[in-house]
Amino acid sequence: MDKDDLDAKHAAFMRLFLQCEPSIYAFIRSAIFSATDANDVLQEVSMVLWKKFDEFEQGTRFDCWAMKFTRLQILRFRQKRSRDRLVFGEELISQLIDESSSQSRVEEMRKALRNCLRKLNPTDRQMLTKRYTEGFTGRTIAQHFGRSESAVSRTLNRIHTTLLLCLKKGLQEVGN
Repeated sequence: MDKDDLDAKHAAFMRLFLQCEPSIYAFIRSAIFSATDANDVLQEVSMVLWKKFDEFEQGTRFDCWAMKFTRLQILRFRQKRSRDRLVFGEELISQLIDESSSQSRVEEMRKALRNCLRKLNPTDRQMLTKRYTEGFTGRTIAQHFGRSESAVSRTLNRIHTTLLLCLKKGLQEVGN
Protein backbone atom coordinates (compact mmCIF):
# COMPACT_ATOMS: atom_id res chain seq x y z
CA MET A 1 0.00 0.00 0.00
CA ASP A 2 1.53 3.31 -1.05
CA LYS A 3 1.51 6.49 1.03
CA ASP A 4 -1.49 8.03 -0.78
CA ASP A 5 -3.59 4.89 -0.24
CA LEU A 6 -2.58 4.77 3.41
CA ASP A 7 -3.43 8.47 3.84
CA ALA A 8 -6.85 7.93 2.22
CA LYS A 9 -7.49 4.88 4.43
CA HIS A 10 -6.49 6.83 7.54
CA ALA A 11 -8.70 9.78 6.58
CA ALA A 12 -11.70 7.49 5.98
CA PHE A 13 -11.15 5.75 9.31
CA MET A 14 -10.79 8.99 11.24
CA ARG A 15 -13.93 10.48 9.67
CA LEU A 16 -16.00 7.42 10.59
CA PHE A 17 -14.45 6.95 14.02
CA LEU A 18 -14.81 10.57 15.08
CA GLN A 19 -18.50 10.55 14.07
CA CYS A 20 -19.30 7.69 16.42
CA GLU A 21 -16.68 8.24 19.15
CA PRO A 22 -19.17 9.95 21.53
CA SER A 23 -21.54 6.98 21.23
CA ILE A 24 -18.71 4.52 21.73
CA TYR A 25 -17.57 6.39 24.83
CA ALA A 26 -21.12 6.54 26.22
CA PHE A 27 -21.43 2.82 25.58
CA ILE A 28 -18.19 2.18 27.48
CA ARG A 29 -19.20 4.44 30.38
CA SER A 30 -22.49 2.59 30.71
CA ALA A 31 -20.48 -0.46 31.78
CA ILE A 32 -17.32 1.10 33.26
CA PHE A 33 -17.87 3.72 35.92
CA SER A 34 -14.34 5.09 36.23
CA ALA A 35 -13.63 7.79 33.66
CA THR A 36 -9.93 6.86 33.68
CA ASP A 37 -10.70 3.20 33.00
CA ALA A 38 -13.27 4.14 30.35
CA ASN A 39 -10.69 6.33 28.59
CA ASP A 40 -8.21 3.43 28.62
CA VAL A 41 -10.81 1.11 27.09
CA LEU A 42 -11.69 3.76 24.47
CA GLN A 43 -8.03 3.96 23.50
CA GLU A 44 -7.85 0.16 23.20
CA VAL A 45 -11.03 0.16 21.11
CA SER A 46 -9.63 2.78 18.73
CA MET A 47 -6.45 0.72 18.24
CA VAL A 48 -8.43 -2.48 17.58
CA LEU A 49 -10.73 -0.69 15.13
CA TRP A 50 -7.77 0.74 13.23
CA LYS A 51 -6.09 -2.68 13.03
CA LYS A 52 -9.34 -4.30 11.83
CA PHE A 53 -10.39 -1.45 9.51
CA ASP A 54 -9.52 -3.49 6.41
CA GLU A 55 -12.30 -5.90 7.46
CA PHE A 56 -14.92 -3.12 7.55
CA GLU A 57 -17.29 -3.27 4.58
CA GLN A 58 -17.70 0.19 3.10
CA GLY A 59 -21.35 1.14 2.81
CA THR A 60 -22.34 -0.64 6.03
CA ARG A 61 -22.83 1.05 9.40
CA PHE A 62 -19.48 1.77 10.99
CA ASP A 63 -21.09 2.44 14.40
CA CYS A 64 -22.67 -1.04 14.55
CA TRP A 65 -19.42 -2.64 13.43
CA ALA A 66 -17.43 -0.65 16.01
CA MET A 67 -19.83 -1.53 18.84
CA LYS A 68 -19.10 -5.25 18.38
CA PHE A 69 -15.42 -4.64 19.09
CA THR A 70 -16.25 -2.20 21.86
CA ARG A 71 -18.37 -4.82 23.60
CA LEU A 72 -15.48 -7.31 23.43
CA GLN A 73 -13.03 -4.77 24.87
CA ILE A 74 -15.44 -3.99 27.73
CA LEU A 75 -15.77 -7.69 28.53
CA ARG A 76 -11.98 -8.12 28.45
CA PHE A 77 -11.58 -5.18 30.80
CA ARG A 78 -14.21 -6.58 33.16
CA GLN A 79 -12.48 -9.98 33.18
CA LYS A 80 -9.19 -8.32 34.14
CA ARG A 81 -10.96 -6.54 36.99
CA SER A 82 -13.01 -9.51 38.14
CA ARG A 83 -11.12 -9.70 41.43
CA ASP A 84 -12.40 -6.26 42.48
CA ARG A 85 -15.10 -6.69 45.16
CA LEU A 86 -17.18 -3.79 43.88
CA VAL A 87 -17.78 -4.94 40.30
CA PHE A 88 -21.05 -6.21 38.92
CA GLY A 89 -21.28 -9.81 37.72
CA GLU A 90 -20.57 -10.70 34.10
CA GLU A 91 -24.24 -11.53 33.47
CA LEU A 92 -25.36 -8.11 34.66
CA ILE A 93 -22.59 -6.38 32.71
CA SER A 94 -23.58 -8.27 29.55
CA GLN A 95 -27.20 -7.30 30.15
CA LEU A 96 -26.25 -3.64 30.66
CA ILE A 97 -24.07 -3.70 27.55
CA ASP A 98 -26.85 -5.29 25.50
CA GLU A 99 -29.33 -2.74 26.82
CA SER A 100 -27.05 0.19 26.08
CA SER A 101 -26.04 -1.00 22.62
CA SER A 102 -29.23 0.40 21.20
CA GLN A 103 -28.16 3.90 20.18
CA SER A 104 -31.64 5.34 20.68
CA ARG A 105 -31.61 4.21 24.33
CA VAL A 106 -28.29 5.77 25.32
CA GLU A 107 -29.70 9.24 25.92
CA GLU A 108 -32.72 7.80 27.73
CA MET A 109 -30.35 5.92 30.01
CA ARG A 110 -28.28 9.04 30.70
CA LYS A 111 -31.38 11.02 31.54
CA ALA A 112 -32.71 8.24 33.80
CA LEU A 113 -29.34 7.99 35.56
CA ARG A 114 -29.17 11.76 36.09
CA ASN A 115 -32.67 11.65 37.61
CA CYS A 116 -31.71 8.73 39.85
CA LEU A 117 -28.52 10.47 40.97
CA ARG A 118 -30.53 13.59 41.86
CA LYS A 119 -32.72 11.45 44.14
CA LEU A 120 -29.73 10.27 46.20
CA ASN A 121 -28.88 12.11 49.38
CA PRO A 122 -25.86 14.45 49.12
CA THR A 123 -23.56 12.14 51.11
CA ASP A 124 -24.30 9.20 48.81
CA ARG A 125 -23.69 11.37 45.73
CA GLN A 126 -20.43 12.60 47.22
CA MET A 127 -19.35 9.03 47.97
CA LEU A 128 -20.05 8.01 44.35
CA THR A 129 -18.13 11.02 43.09
CA LYS A 130 -15.15 10.12 45.24
CA ARG A 131 -15.24 6.50 44.06
CA TYR A 132 -15.96 6.83 40.35
CA THR A 133 -14.91 10.34 39.35
CA GLU A 134 -11.98 10.97 41.65
CA GLY A 135 -10.85 7.32 41.76
CA PHE A 136 -10.80 6.93 45.54
CA THR A 137 -10.43 3.40 46.90
CA GLY A 138 -12.66 1.94 49.60
CA ARG A 139 -9.96 2.70 52.14
CA THR A 140 -9.56 6.37 51.13
CA ILE A 141 -13.33 6.87 51.07
CA ALA A 142 -13.53 5.35 54.56
CA GLN A 143 -10.84 7.74 55.79
CA HIS A 144 -12.52 10.72 54.11
CA PHE A 145 -15.93 9.98 55.64
CA GLY A 146 -14.64 8.66 58.97
CA ARG A 147 -16.18 5.20 58.45
CA SER A 148 -14.89 1.66 58.35
CA GLU A 149 -14.07 0.09 55.00
CA SER A 150 -16.79 -2.49 55.48
CA ALA A 151 -19.35 0.27 56.16
CA VAL A 152 -18.26 2.03 52.97
CA SER A 153 -18.53 -1.24 51.02
CA ARG A 154 -22.05 -1.85 52.35
CA THR A 155 -23.05 1.74 51.58
CA LEU A 156 -21.73 1.55 48.01
CA ASN A 157 -23.53 -1.75 47.49
CA ARG A 158 -26.75 -0.18 48.79
CA ILE A 159 -26.27 2.83 46.48
CA HIS A 160 -25.60 0.53 43.48
CA THR A 161 -28.76 -1.44 44.23
CA THR A 162 -30.79 1.75 44.66
CA LEU A 163 -29.48 3.17 41.38
CA LEU A 164 -30.08 -0.07 39.51
CA LEU A 165 -33.69 -0.30 40.72
CA CYS A 166 -34.27 3.37 39.97
CA LEU A 167 -32.78 2.98 36.47
CA LYS A 168 -34.95 -0.05 35.72
CA LYS A 169 -38.05 1.80 36.90
CA GLY A 170 -37.15 4.96 34.98
CA LEU A 171 -36.44 3.07 31.76
CA GLN A 172 -39.66 1.07 32.09
CA GLU A 173 -41.60 4.32 32.43
CA VAL A 174 -39.94 5.71 29.30
CA GLY A 175 -40.63 2.45 27.44
CA ASN A 176 -44.36 2.56 28.19
